[in-house]
Amino acid sequence: MSVSNGDVLKVTVEATLIDGSIAQNVFYLKAHILGIPMGDTTVVDYCVDYVEAAYSNIEASMVEETIFGPIQVDTVEWTGTKWETTYHVGEADVDLEPSSTNDPFPNQIAPFTVAHTERPKSKGRKFLFGYHEQTALGSYLTAGEVTLIAAFLTDVINNQTLGALDYLEPGVIRKGANEFLPFTSGTVQNVVGTQRRRRPGVGV
Repeated sequence: MSVSNGDVLKVTVEATLIDGSIAQNVFYLKAHILGIPMGDTTVVDYCVDYVEAAYSNIEASMVEETIFGPIQVDTVEWTGTKWETTYHVGEADVDLEPSSTNDPFPNQIAPFTVAHTERPKSKGRKFLFGYHEQTALGSYLTAGEVTLIAAFLTDVINNQTLGALDYLEPGVIRKGANEFLPFTSGTVQNVVGTQRRRRPGVGV
């Protein structure tokens, strides 16, 4: 099979935390492929590059017991009433090895980023799992950590180049409407947040 121009990809990043809990971040990427459709394996490889580029900025801030699993890449389509997963493009391991030996935050506590679109109510929020306690003083992240998280966010909102004219465009799907909204900017808070629990495969 292959990925064609206009396809929307759902990329799920999953990791096992120190206590065995599973954490997920979900990303949406719209394919802009002007030539012939691109093979599944090739697209998955580019998604691996996208994920590794972002998380490599912060992997040293995660405790070493945080184990990344293979990323999952699927296509999603608007069915007329909602977005549904329609095709499994593939999966692949990522070369990410958290290395901190410090104590972790409780799972509920995590730094976070917000990626903005042109629609004020449509945003991509990411809680960064597996962080160690020395990245913050009280509830405030250190200045150096804010810089690293900003680099993560920059890679998250930037296009993933596929070729001279082809690329994957990061953004969010609008709940309840057939609309993909590209990211236009992002914000990093200097305070840690409280992430609510999500069922596996749910959330952004």
